[in-house]
Amino acid sequence: MAYSDLGCEGIQRTMSTSSPERPGGVGSLTAYLERVGIGGRGRRSGLSRWLHIHRSEFAALLANKRPSWEEVAMGLGAIGVLDGANRPPNAERVRKA
Repeated sequence: MAYSDLGCEGIQRTMSTSSPERPGGVGSLTAYLERVGIGGRGRRSGLSRWLHIHRSEFAALLANKRPSWEEVAMGLGAIGVLDGANRPPNAERVRKA
């Protein structure tokens, strides 16, 4: 049976189970990445993840307070948010993120 015959639900179910012929699912990959340390190009920075999680509240903050990007960057660094290089973000990185 081809994957195209299974539909989306069937593909997900088939690909999430492991067998001798089929590699493990996302859980196996997650365990491996945690063991070796998640990193590398393509991952989202702490800054990007923070902005995504808090996007509604952050948009309201910008609309109401109108802080400079420098002030926002300093505040994010003060609360422990890091950029992709694991440093406190600068104003330009925050603005572009």
